[in-house]
Amino acid sequence: MAGQGNQEKRTSVRAELSTRVKIQPVSREEFERSKSSQIGGVPAGVRLNEGSLPDGQMGLLTDHLSRIEEKLDQVLRKLDPDAYGGEASMYGTVRNISAGGANLLLEDAFEPGQLVLISLSVPGFSIGFLQAYGEIIRVKPVVQNNRQRFETSIKFLVISEDEREKLISYAFCVQRQAIRETVLSKERDQESSSNGR
Repeated sequence: MAGQGNQEKRTSVRAELSTRVKIQPVSREEFERSKSSQIGGVPAGVRLNEGSLPDGQMGLLTDHLSRIEEKLDQVLRKLDPDAYGGEASMYGTVRNISAGGANLLLEDAFEPGQLVLISLSVPGFSIGFLQAYGEIIRVKPVVQNNRQRFETSIKFLVISEDEREKLISYAFCVQRQAIRETVLSKERDQESSSNGR
């Protein structure tokens, strides 16, 4: 029992992450079909090789690929809206993420309970990318730069244990870095105030 509480706490650790996200509504049937054949967006049994790009380059590459995919989605929808599968994808920004879900800022609103497939770039992931099924938990209208947007909370429903652990590791890494920066800032402030005496 005690281990389960610690596991839940680890899953709840959040980290800021500012990156583009693709979000696509899915039907209950599509979700159930995919759930049995995929784990975290990757077909069951498939292992992705870690990239061999220099540090920092994977994020740039995945950002470019995400933008290309976004433009291709737009072109395909314009060319043949009926043939281009199902409901349209939307794009937004991730505000923070944990192993249990994510908080997004979107231009359009979803209904709570809607099932979605999200794709986003996360540092430390194979090919720099996370794809997971989730459920919209909360939608809150906000105004940003005089534009209506929607703060949207998603709970991950299907995510591999490996991806969950990588998200936990990422969140702890971001928090450790924030603590280091705070400590260094306080030390610099103390040093400058003692030099000013």
